[in-house]
Amino acid sequence: MATTSTKTIRQQLSNDYVALIGIATLLCGVGMLMVVSASGVVSTRTSGNAWSLSFKQLLALLVGVAGAYFLSRTSLNQLKRLSIVYGVIVLVSLGAVLFIGTSVGGQRNWIEIAGGFRFQPSEFAKLALVLFGAWVFASGQSRSRTNTVNNIWLTIVAGVIILLVLLEGDLGTPIILGGLTMAIFYAHGVRKRWLGALAGFGALAILIYAITGASYRLERFQAWLSPDSFPSGLGWQFLQGQYSLASGGIFGKGLGHSTGKWGSLPAAHTDFILSVVGEELGIFGTIVTLLLLFAFILTALSIASHASDDFSRMAAFAIAAWFVVQTFINVGAIVQLVPITGVPLPFISYGGSSLIVCLLAVGVLASLARNNSQIKEVRSRD
Repeated sequence: MATTSTKTIRQQLSNDYVALIGIATLLCGVGMLMVVSASGVVSTRTSGNAWSLSFKQLLALLVGVAGAYFLSRTSLNQLKRLSIVYGVIVLVSLGAVLFIGTSVGGQRNWIEIAGGFRFQPSEFAKLALVLFGAWVFASGQSRSRTNTVNNIWLTIVAGVIILLVLLEGDLGTPIILGGLTMAIFYAHGVRKRWLGALAGFGALAILIYAITGASYRLERFQAWLSPDSFPSGLGWQFLQGQYSLASGGIFGKGLGHSTGKWGSLPAAHTDFILSVVGEELGIFGTIVTLLLLFAFILTALSIASHASDDFSRMAAFAIAAWFVVQTFINVGAIVQLVPITGVPLPFISYGGSSLIVCLLAVGVLASLARNNSQIKEVRSRD
């Protein structure tokens, strides 16, 4: 018969699991609904079928759900082994995209698949870095805060992944990768001097990369500081994004009634989909969407706080950090807090690779919550 302590542990972890699945389901529902609404115009223009992009997103949703279910049923040992295999596949894909990749919007980060589908390895690199970092620090090696070997290992691997993504011309994803790497170091408890040095070096490297090389990167910073100086380019995106976001009022113009998606709002179904949410569903819909993302992050942190082992704690914490950074960059670009870097809003923006990897993260969190519940129950019986 279960003790009171066992019941409490089981109930808390069960609450995390149920909350995770419920919030993820709502986010996928909102995202699918908004992709259908926001993508119809561009879908018609590019393929002659208003539903083509929505259909691709639905297929990605089904693939992601299947992957999430598979991961949710794995044990911790299986998940650790999968971390290595998954990481190797991602590294090979990141290298391959530099040679066989397809360029979209000035970024060579796509690999074409049969049937007109393609995937973006850099999106899957986020989860790869989460799992690898958690595995490194939770391995049988010393877990001392001064364990320089583990610190160097993660720094090298993260550096290689970030460099490969930067070579593809992507700036937003490396920032996310850097943020979640710092989160893993923080969760492991490394010295603040190491964290400070890594953060300073990473910020300086990204800044240098952003203002050198391709001219459009420098224009992004200039347009961010003065959008009126670029009324027909990146400045237009800032201005129209904010206008669409604010024009819906409290409850919006109604689902499907956005005017910005007809051409004045660039990337309406991808980077600026929150502006369409604001225009069609108003401030109320925008706040609900962001609160759902906030609830997802809190649930990941709750799973981390109740974790019974280092791997679970660091992986869940890093996933939370990933979604914090990515959401901030996307929303920050719309309201002009940060430059535009082409980062999708998790679960909401159109993009099969982004949606699939978000759902894979849900599967990992579900596995951690389920396995930790079983471990703690066994320990409480002992």
